[in-house]
Amino acid sequence: MYSIIREKTLSTESLIQSWTIDLSDLETKRLFSDEDWCEIKKVQTTADLRKVIESTSYWDKNEPFDQESHFDAEWAELVLRNL
Repeated sequence: MYSIIREKTLSTESLIQSWTIDLSDLETKRLFSDEDWCEIKKVQTTADLRKVIESTSYWDKNEPFDQESHFDAEWAELVLRNL
């Protein structure tokens, strides 16, 4: 869940650059997989967001940590957990 999609850019400035996801913005939607977008749409309140953050991780614990592939996701998770 919550995969990182690299090498996708926005053609204009977007609210997502301020950690705000506009569910009506199709350009933002294309940055996420369909599965992730469905999960994002389920979150309606800060309580919902907290439950998701507490129950998910960017990293499968059965997989060895690799800085090249996990660093950005780890950073994002740490930011979200410390909001």
